[in-house]
Amino acid sequence: HIPYQEVDANYDFGLLLERMEQQGFFTAEERRLIYTGSLAKFVFSDLGKRMKDADARGQLRREQQFMMGIAAKELYPETESEETILVQGIIDACFLEEGEWVLVDYKTDYVKQGDEQLLAERYREQLRQYARALEQITGIPVKEQVIYSVGLGKSITL
Repeated sequence: HIPYQEVDANYDFGLLLERMEQQGFFTAEERRLIYTGSLAKFVFSDLGKRMKDADARGQLRREQQFMMGIAAKELYPETESEETILVQGIIDACFLEEGEWVLVDYKTDYVKQGDEQLLAERYREQLRQYARALEQITGIPVKEQVIYSVGLGKSITL
């Protein structure tokens, strides 16, 4: 986890990645695939700054697990089934801003500049379900759903 309150222009992101590896967030092999510049770009992005502010207020949540039941017909309109499907997932990050949730999902897909719409379409339903779960669990509305593309180094608001 990024210690937002410690991060400044001189912060050593390489040391942060080493510490995260030691804490088991990823393996040494996975660590070698993470470019520290990409991490710094995220932290100093508008989204990163918003998350830092939320963290300072104690309103940032990371890796929130959820489980909920959804009618099969809702996920698969072509079916006649009356069954309920159990959906589970992990919300990468969410934070409260002005009393409502901002839902954040990190994506590492390889995409080219200009393919933001493709990424948005690929994950729109997933984020819709995550937002639904977050609202059901907390009773607080989700005002914004954001994909952060690590490959593109940018936020895509759905």
